[in-house]
Amino acid sequence: METRPPGWTLAGTLTLAVRGGPHPAVVLITGSGPQDCDEAVMGHRPFLVLADHLTRQGIAVLRCDDRGFGKSTGNFATAIDADFVDDALAAVNYLRTRPEIDPRRIGLVGHSEGGIVAPRAAARSPEVAFIVLLAGIGVPMEEVLLRQSRDMARVMD
Repeated sequence: METRPPGWTLAGTLTLAVRGGPHPAVVLITGSGPQDCDEAVMGHRPFLVLADHLTRQGIAVLRCDDRGFGKSTGNFATAIDADFVDDALAAVNYLRTRPEIDPRRIGLVGHSEGGIVAPRAAARSPEVAFIVLLAGIGVPMEEVLLRQSRDMARVMD
């Protein structure tokens, strides 16, 4: 699967339920830092697990490599939240072209920093039917990034 926001290509995986349809769908939005479509970190692939569970419940799931990471083009290092909003909306627009997807039931699931992106995307598009926030942040982003850096350094020692 590929979506094409202006100037780059997002590569990803779309999982579909075996029966029925058209299905509700979600776009999974990764947290901070460049991530692959499974949001793989330290041997864990939480988006793969989440996509599998949701698909088994009849919900289609689209998850993409972040821009400039994996098979997606673009430049992650220069991207800002507004760019990630564009990416999420490009994924929604892609889903709307699929006959297996109910275009009235497409939502966004944002994890961590994705919990900032999802509401911003929903505010920009009436095509987003709902949002779900996983481990959203409740403190300034700078504080989160410092804490993450300290925690990662501690784990690596």
